[in-house]
Amino acid sequence: MFLSKGEIIVGTSVVLNSIISLFIMIMAGLYGHRREILSEEINKGLINILIQIALPCMVFCSFLNTYGSEVKENVIKTVWYSLGAYILMGAASFLLLLPVKKDKRTILHFANIFVNTGYVGFPVLNSLYGSEGVVYGSIFNMFFVIFVWTYGISLYGENGQVGVEVVIEYEDGTTETRFIDLI
Repeated sequence: MFLSKGEIIVGTSVVLNSIISLFIMIMAGLYGHRREILSEEINKGLINILIQIALPCMVFCSFLNTYGSEVKENVIKTVWYSLGAYILMGAASFLLLLPVKKDKRTILHFANIFVNTGYVGFPVLNSLYGSEGVVYGSIFNMFFVIFVWTYGISLYGENGQVGVEVVIEYEDGTTETRFIDLI
């Protein structure tokens, strides 16, 4: 897909608008914190609203749209590409970190595979690519959550084992939403 000069300018302005919006929100939060308008309790409540209500709802709503067969095929490809990306990142990281000392290797290996694909990305995907982008991003992020709470934790466990209770204790709401959406 090739972009014309006009499409590049429009795409750049959308990215710039997203960055400016995020910057304004960060500055408003900083101002509220410095002026003691936002207490720790209010801050935790806002974070909980964002993580446990707003983002799962955005992901769920993005799956509610009616998509054509091309998008459905792309969803299947995204599942395979996401799985392949994590396997490739793991293998590449393992090989590149062989010369590194064991104590540093585990932390670097974890950091190489599990980069922050977090919650700021969904609003940016939504503004750049619409709900279809959120669908693809949430599928990729679903694998992030699955692997970080299985393989990622096993990196720090004894002999690569981790208790199931650690994985079950993780609650963010968006993973469950993605499983429901895919079904």
